[in-house]
Amino acid sequence: MDSIVGDYMSRGFLTVSPSDTLDIVAKRMVKTGNEFALVMENGDLCGLVSVSEIIHEVRSSVVSKLSVDKIPLEFRKVLMSELMNNPRTINFMESCGFDGTKLVISMGEQNTIEEAIQLFASSAAELVLVINQEGIVGIFTEKDLLKAITDLAP
Repeated sequence: MDSIVGDYMSRGFLTVSPSDTLDIVAKRMVKTGNEFALVMENGDLCGLVSVSEIIHEVRSSVVSKLSVDKIPLEFRKVLMSELMNNPRTINFMESCGFDGTKLVISMGEQNTIEEAIQLFASSAAELVLVINQEGIVGIFTEKDLLKAITDLAP
């Protein structure tokens, strides 16, 4: 195996603002087919939001209002600043000794698939940001890793 992360990463990624609502971001995710959104403010990464976090928020909102006849729509107005940086991920990272609110795992385009496998195996990450000297150039997800593994299998 001598393939690199840059061969399999997704170069297109969705960026949203901390002030965008769940409704807006969910519609953009559906339209673009992105499963993750980078929450950016003034060119700086503030956090990450995934489809699973949005679905979790929707479920929580519905479960908390089961006595209401209609499905609540208030969740649509949840801001990305409230949703980003899933508490489960933050708790995991802090238990590993990392601190702060901007907890992101990253690697370079030239990292090998073996290194990516090790990184995913040793973390709870669903995705890894791919960076170079210019900044974020892509996203490497579990789906990308699966594609790499199947391509490289004998």
